[in-house]
Amino acid sequence: MGSMSVGGLLTGFDTKGVVQKLMNVERLAGDRIAKAKIGASALSGALTQLNGLVNKIGEAANAVIPDSILKTSIWSSASATSSAKDVATVTASGVSVAGNLTVRVDRVAQAGAALSGEIAVTDRNTAVNGSPWSLSITNHGTAIAVDFTATDTLNTVAEKINTTTGLDVTATVVKVRDGAYRLQLTSKTTGADTTLAVSGDSSVIGGVNQLTAGQDTQVTVGAGSPAEFSVTSKTAKVDGLMEGVSITALTPGTTTISSQRDPAAIADKVQAMVDAANAALTNIRINSKVDPNLSKATAGKDATNNSGVFMGNSTAQDITRRLSDIFVGSSSNIPSSVGINIAKDGSLSFDKAKFTEAYTKDPSAVEKTVTGAAQKLADVSKSLTNATDGILTIAVRGQDALVKDYSDQIKRFNDRMTAKEEILTRQYDALDKMLSKLKSQGDWLAGQINSLNGGSAKN
Repeated sequence: MGSMSVGGLLTGFDTKGVVQKLMNVERLAGDRIAKAKIGASALSGALTQLNGLVNKIGEAANAVIPDSILKTSIWSSASATSSAKDVATVTASGVSVAGNLTVRVDRVAQAGAALSGEIAVTDRNTAVNGSPWSLSITNHGTAIAVDFTATDTLNTVAEKINTTTGLDVTATVVKVRDGAYRLQLTSKTTGADTTLAVSGDSSVIGGVNQLTAGQDTQVTVGAGSPAEFSVTSKTAKVDGLMEGVSITALTPGTTTISSQRDPAAIADKVQAMVDAANAALTNIRINSKVDPNLSKATAGKDATNNSGVFMGNSTAQDITRRLSDIFVGSSSNIPSSVGINIAKDGSLSFDKAKFTEAYTKDPSAVEKTVTGAAQKLADVSKSLTNATDGILTIAVRGQDALVKDYSDQIKRFNDRMTAKEEILTRQYDALDKMLSKLKSQGDWLAGQINSLNGGSAKN
């Protein structure tokens, strides 16, 4: 249990008040450390927020840069329509010029299938034959043998067919009625070469009959004219009739396919990139001046409004310069020529109409200009936000280290102040006691003198 002292009871001297005033002066030095901690904490929060905004710049910029690995690119954005969506649907990518084409879907690709006769077994887990047997199944023009044992049930027969390498056939056990089953075989792919043929010990399963023949998709261009020609595909998709357009046949009939570039989709990605960069630049600009309606950064303040926290900060200034230089451009790369503008105050804007006009006139030039700017933005974003050695990452770590150091300093300072307050309290308590003793001695002497004076008067 700690001791409790109440000063000045004996002499009227306020030792506690004196100590408190002295300590208030001593603690002024600690206020400076506390304020420094608040400043470092505010700057860390602001830099962390800026790091997130710059990271978004990289994400938006990378969405504009063609991906050579995934073979994707916004510059291949295109649109296509089918006048009869029940006949065929279409998708487009990389359309170089607009086009229209009327096609007739003659037939749609289908997979070959076969069905066995009735197989008399109690259930799917009953052995099919009392001795080993085999089937030779032909798909894609190649016959592959599948061997079975005397203990193989209908389910294991189907499993062996399903897992035979290269056969490309799915076997399904179908119940006809109690004690009677059939085995359906279906090619896993479509095309004319998927017509199935089964030989070998097929009598074990009641023989096998063709259910459907394999079939290619066939579409005809110029149907009914002397220039008529047809193309086929093993699948429902037909590619290559129109550049960048894929047709998916659904049912026989006639449809007209239209395709064109889609600059609007490209412009949306460029807009997102400009918006991301503008958000970071605006954040720096706002936090580089003091908002007169707000007090300076204090503990607990909303991290989205660190008034004046970037004033004189070299990292923030460097980021502004690097981002602005990209949008100002150079003689060989002028973003403003494609609608990406930077104002005197550093804010960015995107003129979609100007971009679309420029892209329509010279797609390759616009792609080169925008992709060049995007690559620079992506590189800057990476150098700033890399989790290992990014400039902003290091800056945040530095401020966090300062906050920790200031916290340690405050703790040590408070410990010193507590110890000093205890020393001063003891010293002034001792002084109070000494004054009390001197007062008592003085009162005694005064009493003695008064007694002597009184005795002399009587004599």
